[in-house]
Amino acid sequence: DARRDIARASDAINVARSEADALRACHAKAQADLRATDRARDEFRDATRTLGRSLALAGSACADLASIR
Repeated sequence: DARRDIARASDAINVARSEADALRACHAKAQADLRATDRARDEFRDATRTLGRSLALAGSACADLASIR
């Protein structure tokens, strides 16, 4: 009986270890996804700033052309 109980306990421990490993892997993937999302957000913000500056320069150039005519 004791050997059977020990075997069951060992099986339960192995299952718990497997589940813990899966949770750790899932957590690591979620963290990587969050970091990628943060980088994408930062790149989008930088791109919108660059676009805003470009549009301002284009507007200024159009105003300069209009004043020449």
